[in-house]
Amino acid sequence: MYSEIKLTFTFKTATAAIEAKKIASETLLTMKQIFSFRNAAETAATNLIAKNNTLLLPREKGYFLAEECMDILPIILKAIAKQMPNEDFIFESTSTNDYSDAEFDGKYLNGTLCITSTYYPEGYCESVSCPECGEYVVRLDEYDPNKTYICPECGEKIDLSENYKACAPVIDKETIIIK
Repeated sequence: MYSEIKLTFTFKTATAAIEAKKIASETLLTMKQIFSFRNAAETAATNLIAKNNTLLLPREKGYFLAEECMDILPIILKAIAKQMPNEDFIFESTSTNDYSDAEFDGKYLNGTLCITSTYYPEGYCESVSCPECGEYVVRLDEYDPNKTYICPECGEKIDLSENYKACAPVIDKETIIIK
């Protein structure tokens, strides 16, 4: 199975990045859930890098499935924000594996943590395809559930609703007051 995550936090100072590394590592090491990859939390905690004003987990050093990132990243973000309430930061993360993808971005500013997560259940998709022959039919962002679609390849009148549901991104925006 293939999986990777890239995580970047940007702070105003190098000192803040170093402190955030400590908090993120400790938080990861307290996670007792069973991950798809053995020692995923320990590996991530060991491979966090504080460089200049940035805390990052390099792409090739993180082994969490996208679904696991949906659970663990908010925990790490909240821990950093709670333990460093006066340090504003921005963050972004991408996670990909054999079956799905996830993206996170947001910021912690003046005691408020804003997280936008986008989960792609079938991996990142830009279009909806014909369920009969697999031909491209319509861009994902232009799909209209009330429209009748005809496949340009096989000429069939098709229902794209199931294909759309399978690949449509799930976007969640969360605002958490920390202070």
